[in-house]
Amino acid sequence: MRLCRKSSRHKWTKLFSWPVARTACAAKRAFMLVEVMIVMCLLTILIVSAFRAILSMKLSSSRLADYTAAMAVVEAKVSDIRAATYNPPNYPFGSSASSLTNSKSIALDKAGTKFLISGTIVSRFQPVAAGHLVTITGTFPTSSKPISVTLQTVVNKYSGGQQ
Repeated sequence: MRLCRKSSRHKWTKLFSWPVARTACAAKRAFMLVEVMIVMCLLTILIVSAFRAILSMKLSSSRLADYTAAMAVVEAKVSDIRAATYNPPNYPFGSSASSLTNSKSIALDKAGTKFLISGTIVSRFQPVAAGHLVTITGTFPTSSKPISVTLQTVVNKYSGGQQ
């Protein structure tokens, strides 16, 4: 049953007089200012939180990219050491603990022409009963906080580059 429609033949229905019927029709057709303001506030909160989420995801993905690059550099150093000929007491596989420090870079710029983050790779060789324990630590100072990656392996006469 419609309250707000006036037919040319019929009077207003449901015992409404003209001012009451007009108010009822106006209330059904439009939003109040309070409702509009609440919706605008909720929409503003939604837009701000969406932009914050996008920014957070961008920062997280760039941090993960830097960490993945650092891990790849350290894994490459592990592969290089495992491929080396194991012939103790020749360097670096001596009878006492020794260290070797190299510098590497990660995180190319947008053009892909120069590295943005350079760090150090420290390889520590310790003799153990099964051969030599090799601990490789890569440290890269990023803008937010430094990335440090550590991997260990045992190198002996049965390792990768041996014949």
